[in-house]
Amino acid sequence: MTDIKSKYVNLLALQAPQASQALLAAALGEAAQTLRSVPGVAQAIVSGAVSEFAAGRDLGEYTPSHTLVSELASADVLDTAEWKDARAALHRALAAIAGPVRVHIDKSFYEMHPGKRMQGVLAERAPRTLFLIVQRVDADKDAEYNYWFDVDDGSAAKYGGPVVGHLEERVSHPGFIRGTRFKALGTSHPAAEDDPGYLTIYELESPAALQSDSYRGMMAATVATGDAARPTLRLFKMPVRHAFVELAQ
Repeated sequence: MTDIKSKYVNLLALQAPQASQALLAAALGEAAQTLRSVPGVAQAIVSGAVSEFAAGRDLGEYTPSHTLVSELASADVLDTAEWKDARAALHRALAAIAGPVRVHIDKSFYEMHPGKRMQGVLAERAPRTLFLIVQRVDADKDAEYNYWFDVDDGSAAKYGGPVVGHLEERVSHPGFIRGTRFKALGTSHPAAEDDPGYLTIYELESPAALQSDSYRGMMAATVATGDAARPTLRLFKMPVRHAFVELAQ
């Protein structure tokens, strides 16, 4: 049996005032072009927040306006001079933008379950819609959190149907192409405001996936139970929960 190697990603999630967002997008686009030339960088995707889903912003602690997601062939890429130089140049460019630009997340992650990979990670299709879920989990809740995500999210007991983990339940909705879970690798960049432990990337056919009757019905039923009846909320904090659409480069 051939081992399937984990993939690695670096997530940079930022917020700039409206007046500075064009400058931020330009800086990220230039950085992405440079990063694509770094050996071991498979992709570098710049995306802008989908503002139509304002309700989604209320569920995350931060409201990034842009993200840069880099897919890496291995963790060794992070130690190369080319990667470090490209990232240092980007942070200098960010510091020069008036506003200022807030760096919410700047951290690398590794794929948790490559053997269960659903048709690849960040497949070649554009423009991509990425629904990003970034979470912090206390050490004493880690095992329970991963059981909820991978094995049984409790939805069968509440609403009927088969026992599934949270990831499988989410990707069952129309317009969800795949979901991939990642765990933190090392520490965050010193400029980042947060230091999360987990990242889930859901790839969607389009932002309309979050407006389907199926998804909206599930969200409405979940919210209707009230926070007191949602024990999973005690398992994690959620710095970012929002959708982003790939920008033209």
